[in-house]
Amino acid sequence: MRAFCLSLFLFTAPLLCHAQSDPDLNRKLNDFNEWDLRHGEWKVDDSKRIVGNGDSSLVSKVMLPADGDFSYTMTVLMGMRARVAFEGTGIMIGNEGWAYAIEAHGGATRRHVKFQYKFDQPMRITLKFRGPNFEMYIDNELYSRGTRKTTPELTRFRLSAGDGWSKGIVAFSNFEYTPVKKEKP
Repeated sequence: MRAFCLSLFLFTAPLLCHAQSDPDLNRKLNDFNEWDLRHGEWKVDDSKRIVGNGDSSLVSKVMLPADGDFSYTMTVLMGMRARVAFEGTGIMIGNEGWAYAIEAHGGATRRHVKFQYKFDQPMRITLKFRGPNFEMYIDNELYSRGTRKTTPELTRFRLSAGDGWSKGIVAFSNFEYTPVKKEKP
């Protein structure tokens, strides 16, 4: 009986981690204390945005089920290397070229359109992950659709304001995770 209870716990414990309420998860995603500074300068501004400066990286402590909708607002204030990666998926949203353009990188895309941005322009970005597939929306318009490199059980946000080539200043805010709605049998 003890072995059964232990195996039941080991099987259900990861599921319990996913059962946190959405408001609790979203509160943590927007709390600067729930992020790990990897390198660079990060702060919270007067508008409660998380702002990165220069060659920088910040990783959410909150692990999330990798299927769901991941939304955030990104405002590039300076530079050309604003990026948000979804760890374990191979997907990164950001700028890799010479133009001021946000796009999906790292997956096999079937639809791929670059979003041309301007400095100080808030962009509401949503990634919808379903199994191996993803869709990227900017300001509620579909810009990219494709397949992730890998489909992990869990993922988390990794933010970057810039790199060694373009230091950048970027403000991130309004993080939101919405789980996939389970269909009733």
